[in-house]
Amino acid sequence: MAAEDNNITAAARRILSSYWVDLTRLNVRTTRGAIYISGTFKRMTFEHAEMDERMLRLIDSDLKMLDKVRTVNYDLLNWELDAMDVWRRIDPEEQKRRKRQQTQWESSGS
Repeated sequence: MAAEDNNITAAARRILSSYWVDLTRLNVRTTRGAIYISGTFKRMTFEHAEMDERMLRLIDSDLKMLDKVRTVNYDLLNWELDAMDVWRRIDPEEQKRRKRQQTQWESSGS
């Protein structure tokens, strides 16, 4: 299973790269066929359009079509996928709050 998860993670990273997503701002991992993506969705260069809902839907769809993927889970600072599968941009103040929480969680050793 671990080898399959590594292959899924590598494929997910390739998909994200194909959309010019800055992988240095994301953590991508897979556990038993479930992809977990956390961090900030940003484009790599200013030459590429900023992330929008349409692009996120395409990325999500491509990730879910990968072989042996059961689900894709997001814990992003700047976007949120709601229960109705609608992407919502998170306002800057909420992003700051989430970043503080993430930093506190990481420093607590949890």
